[in-house]
Amino acid sequence: MLVNSRDYGEEAARQLARFYSPQLLLEYAQNGNMYVAVEHSMIVGTAALDQDRVRNVFVRIDHHQQGIGKILMQHIEDIARQQGKVWLGLRASISAVVFYQKLGYAIVEEIEEHIGDAVIKVVEMAKTLPVVSFHESSR
Repeated sequence: MLVNSRDYGEEAARQLARFYSPQLLLEYAQNGNMYVAVEHSMIVGTAALDQDRVRNVFVRIDHHQQGIGKILMQHIEDIARQQGKVWLGLRASISAVVFYQKLGYAIVEEIEEHIGDAVIKVVEMAKTLPVVSFHESSR
């Protein structure tokens, strides 16, 4: 909530925290591909793949800047490529835009999204997944 409160204000961050409840994340996990990063039996990050959309990328604030989000995103992209996807889209909070840009995502548009009673600005982003091919070396 601390990260989002800087971007959207405290009340909007509270609305987001209520919206992204453990129950909602569990529902996403049961309906799709949710991945978690665990450290000492504690979940420190999550990311989900829903068709060609990345969703629910969260890293505990005390674990930011440790590469956890990057590892989760690389895993999501690997799974998407295995499923034959050539493109991924996501909606980023204002503070996450630079993170996603470093991973190759481009800004498509800014959107106002309604979460509960709050209206927040999010950034639609997209990335064309590079084709990874494996060639046997000739001897």
